Parts: sequence; structure tokens; C-alpha cells
Amino acid sequence: MRATCEHCTRVATARELKVSGLQELIDQHYIRPDNLAIRYGMKFEEKLEQELLENLGELIAKPQNSSMEATLELMDQGVPVIYQGTLRGGSGAMAFSGRPDFLLRSDYRFEFGDSGFTAKQVDGWSGGYTAWDAKLSQSAKPEYQVQVGLYVDVLQYLGLAADRNHGLILGNGELAFFDKDALIAQMHQKRNSYLQQVYSFIDEAPQRLEDIGSLICDASSYCDICEYPELCQAMRIETNHLQLVANITRPQIESLARSGIKTVKQLAEFSGSTGQAVRGDH
Repeated sequence: MRATCEHCTRVATARELKVSGLQELIDQHYIRPDNLAIRYGMKFEEKLEQELLENLGELIAKPQNSSMEATLELMDQGVPVIYQGTLRGGSGAMAFSGRPDFLLRSDYRFEFGDSGFTAKQVDGWSGGYTAWDAKLSQSAKPEYQVQVGLYVDVLQYLGLAADRNHGLILGNGELAFFDKDALIAQMHQKRNSYLQQVYSFIDEAPQRLEDIGSLICDASSYCDICEYPELCQAMRIETNHLQLVANITRPQIESLARSGIKTVKQLAEFSGSTGQAVRGDH
């Protein structure tokens, strides 16, 4: 999801490249992501886990640690439901690492019953697992499907992806099913775009903070999912950025910039016309 923000991608890549001074700046302004959506989402996942534990008993297990080896061990044992596992690798040029909420043995199906969320065996085991993520959302958003697609891709690469449908467990008590190959194909398109951004930036060989470009995101609508919203806000204040004007839009900022107006102070002192009206308080 964060890869949709080019600014977040550049800063995260620069962090991994250990660009001088960036980590200290990130640490100075880092605040652990925490909002109502995150809290309720975690409660939803915990509720599903608890119901599965009560309904399935020994048929569900959690890896002993966060390593992929511990998850693969449970899969080798044929545990029907694995929760909070870890997957790493995949078919991409960069290794993906993630934690699917549930891995379900191919001969089992999830369902919502009278006793809550559970899984039932429906046929013989032909090998492999399906990947599932729990989302409090009422709909299976494309970015959620891409996330599951990344998990499925790792399973496929390991030879452990079931040919059954994989999917999402939604907050309205519904299951969203998706074909394995369709999920992977959809994910490839997004992943290729992301990797193109990353490699293009790596080719620039950034060494200093100035090489990253602006530390302020042009599309502030991404701030609710970004890793660096406080860094952005600190830079806005430090530079007196036009994003501090309430309700200002990106086209308006670009129009003002063409007129030489790049700060709130310059806007307050401007008396001409830019062709774009800007209203709001700051």
C-alpha cells in the first residue's frame, strides 16, 4: 500500500541504502503508526484467532518463532490452520517478507458458523496451503488482494501453493475468494512498478539527504498509511510549505509554484493572480 506513494518509496529505499543523516532524522520524528483503523483491525484479527482456537483445538497452531523455518515446519507436519506465520522469498528480484494472518491446508475451508469463525475438512488433502488475510473492511480492496498475492507467490515459489482459491476474511463476516493465478498476475503488475521505482532511485546512487529530493510528500492523502508522516509534517513547518494552507490542493500548489510562490509567507504577501483560487486558514 505504501508503494503507491513515490515519496515513501524513495525515503524507505534511501533508509535501506543508509544515506547519511537520514536514519537519525527518521528516528527523531518516528511515531509508531496508531489509529482507530489499526486498533480495530487488530481486534478483529484477535477475535478470529480466538474463535479458531476455541473451535479447532489441536488443529490450529502458531509457529514457535517468527522465522519462516518455524512456519514451514508446521506445514511439513500438515497442521490444518497456521496463524501468524512468516513467509519470505518469492519470484521477484527482491525477497518479499510478510506474515499472512492464516495459512489453510488445502482440504479445509473457512466458514462463519454458530460458534463463530472456524474451518472444516471437506475432502482429501492433495498438498499445499492457501493464504488468507483478515481485513476489517467491508470490501476486498485491490491493495488487499495484492497483499495476498504476495503471500501466494512465495507459496508458489516454494511449491506449497494450493490450487484452491485464496482470499480475504472481511469485517462483515464474508469470505472473498480469488484464483491463485489471477492474484499472482495482479500482484506482478504492482510489484514490477514498485521495483522499477526502487531500482531507478538506486541508480541515482544517493549519498546525502539532498539526493533524496523533497522530504515532503506531494500527495498528503497517503499520510495515513505512510511510515514517515511526522517527518513530513516537521519538514512542512520548517520550510513554511504551502501544504500548511487548509484545503489546498496539489494542482493549486503547482500553479502557485509556477508563479514563484512556494511558501505560506510568500502566498500571504502575493497580490497578483495565478489562475487558481486558494482559500483556507493556516
